Amino acid sequence: MNTHSIRFRLSFWYSLTFFTGLILAFISFYILTRQVLLNQTDSSLTNHGNKVVEVVSQKSNDMHQILAQSAFLAEFSEIPGMLVTILDGKGNLVSSSMMCCYDRGIYNQLFQKTASTNESFIQNQVVSGENLRFFTSGVYSGKDLIGAVIVAHPIDIIQKSLNSILIILGIVAVLLLIPTIIGGFLLSKKAMQPISSISENLKFISGENLNQKVQNPKTGDELEKLADSFNLLLNRLDSAFKREKQLIGDIAHELKTPLSIIRGNIELTLSKSRSSKEYKKALKDSVIDVNSMSDTLNNILDLAWSEADAFKGNLKEFDFSLMLDELYEIAVKMAQAKHIAVNLNSDKNVKVTGFPEKLSRAILNIIDNSVKYSPQKTNIGITLRKKINSVELEITDQGQGIYKKDLPHLFERFYRGENVKNIQGGGLGLSITKAIISAHQGHLKIESRKNRGTKVLLSLPVS
Repeated sequence: MNTHSIRFRLSFWYSLTFFTGLILAFISFYILTRQVLLNQTDSSLTNHGNKVVEVVSQKSNDMHQILAQSAFLAEFSEIPGMLVTILDGKGNLVSSSMMCCYDRGIYNQLFQKTASTNESFIQNQVVSGENLRFFTSGVYSGKDLIGAVIVAHPIDIIQKSLNSILIILGIVAVLLLIPTIIGGFLLSKKAMQPISSISENLKFISGENLNQKVQNPKTGDELEKLADSFNLLLNRLDSAFKREKQLIGDIAHELKTPLSIIRGNIELTLSKSRSSKEYKKALKDSVIDVNSMSDTLNNILDLAWSEADAFKGNLKEFDFSLMLDELYEIAVKMAQAKHIAVNLNSDKNVKVTGFPEKLSRAILNIIDNSVKYSPQKTNIGITLRKKINSVELEITDQGQGIYKKDLPHLFERFYRGENVKNIQGGGLGLSITKAIISAHQGHLKIESRKNRGTKVLLSLPVS
């Protein structure tokens, strides 16, 4: 077995914890049993001792006459194992139920202690090789100590019983050790089974099948959370791979044709000797195609940026209304050639959080479409309103509008409606705008009817 594996460590710690708990339970049981037995012995000693003290106190102040009554001592001598000893006021022995066990040194010690404390007490002593538990109490006449009563009981049988219990508990602990280890191994195996299953599933997941998911164990614990986390990771990886493939596909789609045109122009130009004017024209045409390719590449990179996680960092708060003022000036210049009037109605000091250059690009795309698809001498309206939790921008035009069948596809990459195919464009403007607005937690909506203009509604969360 691999001693460094999690399964081994779980088995070891489970077995150690269980066995330690078992030992502590056995020790607690042993201590509790010992205390109960001693408490029972102490209760018996205290009851008998107090009875002797009560009887002695009622008889007479002459201790010799009291203890001379053999019938009285015989009453306690008949109790198995019970020893009764009575001392006078000077600690001298008056009578004892078992004279063979009288040890003057021990009894003097007990008498001196009760005389000094004026209280009854219980303690263990060894007499003639036998363990005894003694109850000692003084006998008083008023405030004067006239004697002492000592009652004892052997406790060897208690100790033997406790030793037997200790041996039994030790044997039980040893017998339970092997089942504990086996149980720990089985439990750790069951606990690790979902992790092993997840590990096996992950072995067969690659870049080609990231849509597969780790099987959720449905355990309702951390293992289920781990499986969910892996599935979320796979989803993010799948999205990243799809974005990469989409980016490559978009670049290939958009750059293939311009590159072919540039190559054809160059090959055609070099096919024979030409005049300086012809060479210049060929170079100018190539520059136009290169600029088109550059714009397309920037558009694709903007799309890739908006779909990645990079936009979540380096956000900053800025004045959206000031940015819109700048865009209004650009829109006026763009509309001059077609004599289109641009009207701005904007609230002031409207703050949002995000990337101003990206949002500016998105809104400029909308304005560019309005100018591009509007006939001459019409109007374009730009309205900015600040709500409680959002900023709403409305851009309207009086252009040719959009076919109803085209509306659901407006935000698809490279999609161009039937009525605008004769107008220059790449079909990426609205896709970029939609992606940038969504990246800023905003919403974009387009309302349009054929020959009745278009309204673009844009909303962003306020700072």
